[in-house]
Amino acid sequence: MINPAPSRAPRGNASEKPGSIGAESRHPGHAERRQGALTKHLKHIRRDTADLLWLFNYWTPYGRPLRQYLWAHEKKDLVRARIILRVLGAGRVRQILDYLAGGYWQRYLGWPDLLAWKRGGDFFFVEVKSSNDRVREDQLRWLKDNSELLRLPVKIMKVHRSQEVDGKGRD
Repeated sequence: MINPAPSRAPRGNASEKPGSIGAESRHPGHAERRQGALTKHLKHIRRDTADLLWLFNYWTPYGRPLRQYLWAHEKKDLVRARIILRVLGAGRVRQILDYLAGGYWQRYLGWPDLLAWKRGGDFFFVEVKSSNDRVREDQLRWLKDNSELLRLPVKIMKVHRSQEVDGKGRD
């Protein structure tokens, strides 16, 4: 299992930093302009995972400023990203990028906590909840979008604290 999120949260609020990578993205019309460019770019991604990994490696040096902004610039973040690309495959990655391009600021929150897989290609996303935790509104929106648009395998796992009795854990 892997947590697809970077090791740290993004720095601050992008709209508070004029001239930062995120500041321009909040201007009116930016999403529509970038969606067109991203959609055109995504058409070049074939359904071949080896090709996608080649593109990822090619663009890695050029994406450093954005990865630093997102706190995903360490070597372990690149290793994690390559694993995720291999597990999901080019078709699913393209599908997810298309989904995000359709409304990033409404769709980037609410994703499950973990990606679990086994050799051979089976995978699923896992939303982890503690015994007193509830599904948030953005998570409900993602689950609805996933059901209608993405159809990615997902499970919700409820975790309960065990109590020790005579030195043995209780289930």
